[in-house]
Order: sequence, then structure tokens, then C-alpha cells
Amino acid sequence: MVRSYDLAATVITFDNKDPDRTASVLMAKMRGGMFIILDVVRVAENASQVRERIKNTAHTDDVVYKCRKITIPQDPGQAGKEQAESYLKELAGYQVIIRPVSKNKIIRAEPFAAQWQKGNILLLKGKWNDSFLTELEGFPDAVHDDQVDAASDAFATLANISVYSAPPDMETKSSYWNL
Repeated sequence: MVRSYDLAATVITFDNKDPDRTASVLMAKMRGGMFIILDVVRVAENASQVRERIKNTAHTDDVVYKCRKITIPQDPGQAGKEQAESYLKELAGYQVIIRPVSKNKIIRAEPFAAQWQKGNILLLKGKWNDSFLTELEGFPDAVHDDQVDAASDAFATLANISVYSAPPDMETKSSYWNL
């Protein structure tokens, strides 16, 4: 299980009504090779609020899901390296994986999209479903791709592992959708 992030640090203003968002996707790999998306968060917050949210979400994920693995993207250049290192320090005690961003977004999303199209991605029912599905369906032509980027990174992190997670509250099939 992992929570992956796509970072932004822009609030909604009069001049910028639809900025990029910080998005995170909590995904688990299940027995049999299927994947399930348990939670998606998408917010327009400043850098300080984003950092606080990431720390709080890490704590909540640990308590609720026993998830201690987090991926943070590292943009190219010195600023990206500095940002990634600062998250490593702030999230001491968690398994933080820094994922350098090097491929274009479409190439990064292809493995996740292929599994989604084959029906190997489950989606826990939640308030975030409509926004998430709308962005996935509009990719790559949609205005935003924050959730797609986070989901692609979560999938890439989990795709080649052989240890499986059993998410809580999965007793009945009515609690998730098969995409």
C-alpha cells in the first residue's frame, strides 16, 4: 500500500480560479494482482498548508490503513532536490520514496491506464470518485492531470512488488467498483 503525491502550491484566487492542485492517491495491491484505490485527495493550498496536510495524512494513513509508504515526486533541478530532501526530513519515521520525474505524463500514465482498461483497478466508493473519474477520462486533454500523475506514481510503486495488502472494509463487493 502506498500514498503517492503530485505537488502544487497554489491557492484559488480572483485572478487564478482553477490552479493546479496537490493530489494524492492511496492505492493497494491485492492478492491475485488487482489494485484498489482507497482514497484520493485534491486540494488548492499554499506550500505551508500542503506540508501540513501531507504530515497529517501520513499519520491518518498509518492509523487507519497501517500504510507507512509515501512517494513524493522530485522535479528536475536543484529546487526539486531541495524540496524532496525537506520532505524526507519532515516525514522521518515513514518510508518515503522520492520519484524523479523524467518521462512525459502520457508515458508515465500508460501502465496504470492499461490496467484500468483491463478492469484490474478497483475503486473504493467515496465522495472523491466523480472528480477522479472525470480527470482520468479527460486525460491527456483535460486542463488538470494532478490525480492522474499521483495514481500513475502509486501504480508504478506497487506494480512490481510481491507483498500484498488487504485493505480494511472489503468484506462486501458493494464497497468498491470494478473499473
